[in-house]
Amino acid sequence: MADEVVCTTGRVPDWVHASASELGVRFVRLDPLDPDAVSGQLRRHRPLGYLLNWPDLGPFVDADLADAAGGLRIVTYLGQSPEPAFYVDALDLDALRDRSIVVTTAPGAEDAVAESALAFLLAFELRLVPSNLARRNTPTAPVAQPRRHGLTGASLGIVGMGRIGRRVAELAAAFGMELSYFSRTQRPEVEAALGARFVPLTELFGACDHVSLHLPMGTTEGMIDAEVLAHASGVTLINTTSLATLVDPEALLQALERGNVARVGLEGRYREPYDERLRSYGDERVLLMPPYSSYDTPRTERLGWQRYLESLAAVRRREPVPHRIGA
Repeated sequence: MADEVVCTTGRVPDWVHASASELGVRFVRLDPLDPDAVSGQLRRHRPLGYLLNWPDLGPFVDADLADAAGGLRIVTYLGQSPEPAFYVDALDLDALRDRSIVVTTAPGAEDAVAESALAFLLAFELRLVPSNLARRNTPTAPVAQPRRHGLTGASLGIVGMGRIGRRVAELAAAFGMELSYFSRTQRPEVEAALGARFVPLTELFGACDHVSLHLPMGTTEGMIDAEVLAHASGVTLINTTSLATLVDPEALLQALERGNVARVGLEGRYREPYDERLRSYGDERVLLMPPYSSYDTPRTERLGWQRYLESLAAVRRREPVPHRIGA
């Protein structure tokens, strides 16, 4: 009996190929990734599954692509959140569900993303970038000035208390930080375990030394706007888990100029001219990283792919499917 096909939009590790083969599945990478070409390839392969995996997520998966695939049974976005709002820019969830296609994600990246958020804070508070530059430029420099601050005793506000937000809270609590959070759903278990306070968004920006954003993209674009940032007073703003545009770019630049936002750590980029204006700030105020896959560390890569294989195996065996989006 021939293997069933899963069409993918990115690289698949060798060990995943081997594990999928044991399930009777083989991967076919789609190339190029424009809608017409993908539609033709789906018609040719008639896949069991369609996997959107980093770095080339491919075209928007709508009713036309689903129909082109024919007997598609599972679509997976190799992402972290179970919240449907995260996927509205990539998947037509209603169209897929109308066709009885299971839609899943692959959680497991919360550690890597949370560590990135704390890395930004540590880099700022311990002055790692300018201290490294000073040490290289003046090898015999005396004790560095000005003094560092550190995280212990500082206050951190977390916007979005899902898997990643909670992991950030756990790491921050281990550093001895005071925690506040804003989320669509209040999390009493987090409050009990970590001593976090649930507060309104504007109060969080007004009360905290640092704010870390962990909300889904799509419906939250521009949520952090001029009105929200006006409540801040010298806050450090970290955005590692969402599109840059979760924060309105013009409002952010104005807040930097006025001092409402003292420092920004951003994974990702804005469109021009906003990105150029942000890059004009020195690294004591703005630290920038390119967007990373959330699954680019060995541990998170393995977890994410293992959870994908769990969903794929359940579909093959016609068993209840784990890691469903919106479940």
